[in-house]
Amino acid sequence: MPFSLGDLKRSYGRSGSRGGAPDVRPYLLTGAELEKMQPVLDAAIKWFESHAGDARHAVAMDDLAQIAGDYRLARCLASCLHTCFSFRTAPFEDTVHETFVSAAQARAAWHRMQEVGAGSASDLRLHVFDAVNREHGGFVAATERDALMGGVSSALGCTPEQIERLLWSDAEAAQRLTQVAPAPSAAALAAQYNRRALETLLCRALSADLLLASPDGAAIRRLYLAVKRAGLLCELELKDSAAGPGAGVWAHLFGPLEVFGPRTRHGDRFARAVIELLRAFPGLQGEARVLVNEREYVLRLARGLSAAVVRPLAAMEEVGDIIGEALPDQDQAAIAVVKRQDDDARFDSATERQLYETLRGMERRGDTRGWRVEREPEPIIHAATVMVPDFGLRRTRTQGEDERHVFVEVIGFWTQSYRERKRAKLLALGGAVDLVLVVDEQLAKDFEGLPYSILSYKRRPSAVDLITLLEHEYGGSALRDTLQPAVRAVVADEQSMASLKALCERHVLTGSPISLDRVRELVSDSGVENARAAAEHLEALLPRLGMEAVWESLFEATVRRTTNRDG
Repeated sequence: MPFSLGDLKRSYGRSGSRGGAPDVRPYLLTGAELEKMQPVLDAAIKWFESHAGDARHAVAMDDLAQIAGDYRLARCLASCLHTCFSFRTAPFEDTVHETFVSAAQARAAWHRMQEVGAGSASDLRLHVFDAVNREHGGFVAATERDALMGGVSSALGCTPEQIERLLWSDAEAAQRLTQVAPAPSAAALAAQYNRRALETLLCRALSADLLLASPDGAAIRRLYLAVKRAGLLCELELKDSAAGPGAGVWAHLFGPLEVFGPRTRHGDRFARAVIELLRAFPGLQGEARVLVNEREYVLRLARGLSAAVVRPLAAMEEVGDIIGEALPDQDQAAIAVVKRQDDDARFDSATERQLYETLRGMERRGDTRGWRVEREPEPIIHAATVMVPDFGLRRTRTQGEDERHVFVEVIGFWTQSYRERKRAKLLALGGAVDLVLVVDEQLAKDFEGLPYSILSYKRRPSAVDLITLLEHEYGGSALRDTLQPAVRAVVADEQSMASLKALCERHVLTGSPISLDRVRELVSDSGVENARAAAEHLEALLPRLGMEAVWESLFEATVRRTTNRDG
């Protein structure tokens, strides 16, 4: 959770590049500064512990500012410590017992309050208001107030002064500082402060450029997928094309604003993603472009900054519940970098998800002609270009035919500038890999002339057409058509196809959704020759019948009229 921008202690300076944006430098508790501030952090923690149980009015934040030596730093440290020290209203029963000197009187008064339904301060106020309405018609003059309060308090076994105190015991001024979790160590407090200080600026980021030093393919893939799962976009490029990945890989992070226009706020996601990447890849460094008071600045992310935001193992056990996030497994921290709520975060668009899940469904039925779909393939590295395709399709080696691996990139509604960058990256690959572009037909012209096969679509790309294209461009004669002979016989029989089409239209076009399994049952029981084989491979036949399977999940699909073709 970021701090208020006004509370963040920071400084500004020049980067040294002519015409470049100035730097913004948040005050961080790292290195020598952390050693210097260690006594201050210990004192701040002890100050909160010493005030536990005190009323809010007795806890003067000016005293904490004197300890910290800076008002802004004091407010930020207090915000961090409020995760384990919180101002809370004391239970009303405890307040009642504290109001009386005699325990017996307190028990008697509490019992009477419960009898009249005054089990809280608000209930007690309502009890007094009822007395005003009943005895004075809703208004009591100042000269009569003491008599009224005397009667109410006497009936409850209290004095007027005690009732006055209890009536407003739930007011903010009466709240007490309560320790709700174990106090953190100074190191854990510094790490939490540093993380939130960075978040305060990163949540205002426009973009970021991060350098991953000497990564292997698995590290590049983890970084790219972590960014995608955070709802951001990422472009990769080698730092030195001659030296290869060993010299480092640049990752340019940007949000939906740059791609789809101003439709959503992505600052919080940006901040979380960068912080988690710093934690997962200790050697990560770079910079972010941030807006502070409507002016652009550069936030430098120095190498080794991850040590400033990672809690020490000893401290993690103390404050794991305070921070409000699960403690990462130290051995797996670089794998599960950014949390996601559901599997949708794996896909850039609903179009990509629909195509992938349809291919998976066809693969389970044996209708992909030997092609196996692979989600999140290894990155493609060529010259200075690094690219992680949406998914890949692989067919294993058979006698007389080499193994084939074809990547698939789905291109939908992007801004003109982003399409131009995408085309430039694809052109830089120079046809070095087998790649199929699945492109919205309105954008197909932007990608003409590239050394790749293009499958255009109108509304939804056809998985069957993609398999057909792969067979035509990359398939060998040995596996040209792996459908059962009985199914091919159905396709060749016009009367059988007409019967199946009429059957599907009769049930699909009723208006209510019908499951793929139900249509499969109807086809199997239709009496058409080779009906069982046709039902088993229904997904491969549906496009020939003017229908398509729409996958709601990896295991559930409905059938409807084809929507990506005219008519």
